[in-house]
Amino acid sequence: MSLTNTTGKPLAEVQPFLLVSSAEDVDRPYWELETEYRDARTGQWKTFHDATPDELFGSFAVGPRSAITLQLRTRVVKDAKPGAGYALAAGDYRNRDGSCGSAKEAWYDFTILPASAKPTQPPTTKPGEPGTSGGTAEPGQSAEPGQSAEPGQSAASALSVSAATAALLSTAVAAAPVSQAAPAAEIPTCYDLDTAYGQYHNNTFVGRTFGIPKSITLGTHWRNYTATLTNASAKELKSLELSAKLGSYVYNEGERDLSPYGDLQYWDTAQRAWKALRQAGGNAGGTVPGPKTLKPRESVHVQLRFRVSEDLPLGQTYDAFTGLTGTFVDRYRNTDCTAHGDADGGFSPRKG
Repeated sequence: MSLTNTTGKPLAEVQPFLLVSSAEDVDRPYWELETEYRDARTGQWKTFHDATPDELFGSFAVGPRSAITLQLRTRVVKDAKPGAGYALAAGDYRNRDGSCGSAKEAWYDFTILPASAKPTQPPTTKPGEPGTSGGTAEPGQSAEPGQSAEPGQSAASALSVSAATAALLSTAVAAAPVSQAAPAAEIPTCYDLDTAYGQYHNNTFVGRTFGIPKSITLGTHWRNYTATLTNASAKELKSLELSAKLGSYVYNEGERDLSPYGDLQYWDTAQRAWKALRQAGGNAGGTVPGPKTLKPRESVHVQLRFRVSEDLPLGQTYDAFTGLTGTFVDRYRNTDCTAHGDADGGFSPRKG
């Protein structure tokens, strides 16, 4: 997997992203394959299992017109369901001046064969050619692919990504489209329709974030990050709604939610300004303008920033989070229902 800086300026922090997954209707499609990354500094292979991109890869500085190449390997688990699979390669970057952006996703399709089958030859297509389609979503008011976090910092073509695989067979995947349904508030969730005769598997979205630190200092300093949702399915998503959130999980009676003490904003690409997100009850979060449909293998990128006030009481431990949620209308058991996917990350607040 290679990430290339296509500009004449250095990129201070580049974080790779890779998902190798089954495309079949299984409970945990990413568990059908095992993928490892070879750490060039230690020479050791590191497993993807339960590891976040920053834990696995860290980040890299990439010079002007330069590239980094990562060595990876994948194998199919013994009891994997035969059928279609894919590799999704991407990358995100940010600079010290606050500018940030994302590479256009690259895809490779392959077939998971039964254990007794003979592997096929590698495909001859390259990223972007038929059979390996990728792309980003049509621009929305705020969720516009390739936009930077700050005015005047264009990021549309700063970073490109490519993936190369061996012994993988290119295939075509198709599915019936989802009908345009009633508003999400009027229909049940797809999980509400689960029965003993079937389980709804929501493998639609692949979410990622870049820039959320493990811990933050309370105060007025903003933390910028990028959130991306990719439609990894073969169906066009209808009635798509985006929302952003900032808060903490409440596990016991008497614990506080961090959300009322926080501020959350999204970058409005149409007005080129930061817009606050605040719910009627006072919690940080709300609806983010964006596209209403998302075609297969399209992505939506949103620039967000957050902070938490020094007024936050620190008499408890906060399991805090922030991120982006995409909700859409699906069709399950002959009924319209809603499903969602998240691109979020956790952090811990601390006094300065």
